[in-house]
Amino acid sequence: MLLAARAENERLRQIIKELQRYRFGPRAEGLPEDQLLLGLDGQQVEAEGFAGTEAADP
Repeated sequence: MLLAARAENERLRQIIKELQRYRFGPRAEGLPEDQLLLGLDGQQVEAEGFAGTEAADP
């Protein structure tokens, strides 16, 4: 029963991926490298700010 449910779940996920690819196209599946780096830069700035707040507030 559990294996059948997992197989059905995987089948439905595959259908969703195919529909999304059909609707948005293959170019929408990934982000350009420069956009990924912007996200990482933002997280680093936020982490540095959080660390500074912790150090200033004992």
